[in-house]
Amino acid sequence: MTLPHTALTPSSPPTPPPPALTPSLPLTPPPTAQTPSPPPTTPPPTARIPSPQLTASTVSPPPTRPPNAPTPTPPPTPPPTALTPLPPPTAL
Repeated sequence: MTLPHTALTPSSPPTPPPPALTPSLPLTPPPTAQTPSPPPTTPPPTARIPSPQLTASTVSPPPTRPPNAPTPTPPPTPPPTALTPLPPPTAL
């Protein structure tokens, strides 16, 4: 009966085959490379948010300038007309 027992010991060498499973693990790391690609898409959106804020500040100043330009031009014209009535009196 001891002989059959020794037959089991030789069967232990077949354990090396399991190591074949380890090589399959290396294949899993590659998939991780696909996950990093999605993150890059998120950063761009953040750049779009800051730009809108800058444009909003530049849009408000322009509207205030136009109204100021038209008002200063009309006043200068009325004064000249007052000088015209003065010459007639000298003719008398």
